[in-house]
Amino acid sequence: MTIRTYDSKTGLWRIYCIYNTLSGNIIQPPIVGKFDGNVGIFEGPDTFNGIPIIVRYTWTMNPKGSKVVAKWEQAFFTDNGKTWETNWYNEFIHDDNCTPTP
Repeated sequence: MTIRTYDSKTGLWRIYCIYNTLSGNIIQPPIVGKFDGNVGIFEGPDTFNGIPIIVRYTWTMNPKGSKVVAKWEQAFFTDNGKTWETNWYNEFIHDDNCTPTP
C-alpha cells in the first residue's frame, strides 16, 4: 500500500510504501520528488535482498491525443548512482471503448 502527500509550498510529493511482513507492517522512508513539466522524478532509500539501495520512480505524463496517458518506471542502484537498473514499468492506456459505471 502507498500513501502520497503533497506540499503545495515546495511542490514536493512524498510517497510512503507500507509493507505487510510476518513481523508486522513496515512503513518505509518516503520516496520524494516533484514534476518538472510532464516528467516527475522521485527518489529515496530502500533495500534489495538486504542491500541498501536508492530507488527512483519516474512518471511521464503524455500529451493529449496519445493512447498512453502515463508511464511509470521504477529503477534502483547499488553503486552510488553509476548504474541504474530498471526493474518495473507500467503504461496507463486510454481505452475509448471503456465506459464508466454509474
